[in-house]
Amino acid sequence: QGEIVGIAGKAGAGKSQLLQALVNPQLIRQRAVCFPRLSGHAPTGQMLRQVAYLSDEWKKNMLFTCLSIGQNITVRNLERVSRCGVLQLQEEDFYAKQLLETLGWPEIGFQKDLSELSSGTRQKVALAQCLFAKCGIYLFDEPTQNIDIAGKVDFYNIVAALAKSGSTILIASSDLQELTGICDRLIVLQHGRVRHEAMADSFARTDFVRLLSESPSDPSLS
Repeated sequence: QGEIVGIAGKAGAGKSQLLQALVNPQLIRQRAVCFPRLSGHAPTGQMLRQVAYLSDEWKKNMLFTCLSIGQNITVRNLERVSRCGVLQLQEEDFYAKQLLETLGWPEIGFQKDLSELSSGTRQKVALAQCLFAKCGIYLFDEPTQNIDIAGKVDFYNIVAALAKSGSTILIASSDLQELTGICDRLIVLQHGRVRHEAMADSFARTDFVRLLSESPSDPSLS
C-alpha cells in the first residue's frame, strides 16, 4: 500500500505481458499469482474489479468511439452514477466534468466526440476512466508515451496523490528517467525474467545498461 513500483526493460522484455497477466483471472489462477492483502486466496471477479489497468493499447482496449467522453470516463464504474440499477445521465455528466476539472483538464470538453481529440488527449480520457473506477491497485503500461510535457507532469502528480492515499501502483515504462523520478522501487525485466531489483533513488542509468548487456546466467548479477 502506498508504494509506486516501476517495471523497466527494453522492448520485448515482458513488461506489458506481466501487467496483462495480473489482470487475467485465468492466468492468475493457473500461476497462483496473488495480489497483496489477499491472504493467499485465489482472486475472484470482485477482487479483480479493484484493479484499474491502463493498457498500452488503450485505443483498442479501453475507449468506445460510439460513446461521449463523459460516458467513456464513467464506463468502468457505472454503479457510482446509477440508482436502483438505472443509469443517471445527469450525474454521469456531472461526475465526468468534475473529474476533468480536478485533474486540470477542463479543456477536453466532456461532451465532445472522441474523434475530435488528439491522441494524447484521448489517452488522458483513458487515464480518467481508470481514476473514476476508484480502485486500490493501479497498473499503468507506458502511461505517458503520447502525452505532452504538461500532461506528464499532471500524471506524475496524480500518481503521487494515489500513493499518498494508500493505493498500490505498478508502472511499466521504457523511460528509465521517468521511473527513477516517480517510483519508490524498480524491477528490471529481461526476456520475461526479473534481472534486478533496487530502490529507485539508488538506481543509475549505467546500472540499467549494464544489466541488459550482460548474460542472464552471469553469476555477478544481483
